[in-house]
Amino acid sequence: MRLAVDWFVDLENAIHRQLVHHSTTLLRVSVGAVFFGFGLLKYFPGTSPAEDLTLKTTELLTFGLVPGSVALVGVATLECFIGLCLLTGRLMRLAIWLLVLQLVGILSPVVLLPERLFGGPGYAPTLEGQYVLKGHHPRHRGDGDRRRQLSRRANRARRALIRP
Repeated sequence: MRLAVDWFVDLENAIHRQLVHHSTTLLRVSVGAVFFGFGLLKYFPGTSPAEDLTLKTTELLTFGLVPGSVALVGVATLECFIGLCLLTGRLMRLAIWLLVLQLVGILSPVVLLPERLFGGPGYAPTLEGQYVLKGHHPRHRGDGDRRRQLSRRANRARRALIRP
């Protein structure tokens, strides 16, 4: 029994180390794929679920000075560029600054078009509202502290299992 517990704890620790080691890269690549995919859809009229919302938001943000088709191509290019940077891991400093700009654009309908985002029963988010709100994922800081805390928990659990 003791060998099985030791084997399981060692396996769990090995998996945990790999996940901790590769988690930032996996997160970067997955967010990059999402940005690239949704940006690519905006190049083809009628295929993006957020096309109308993007057009209305950019019209409000640019005071109607930028035509809708130009704004849509601009947003598509921005999203694809951010996605490619995140996927490849190149030009990351520029990508992060552009991502900040993009997030302002993504979240601006919360202020500019609340009736479109929260028009469901009891002010529940509409489908567009869910789309906008899911685009914003605050990242947990202090990963090093979290790893140490998890490592201490794993060691305590291991000692508790091994004690006679």
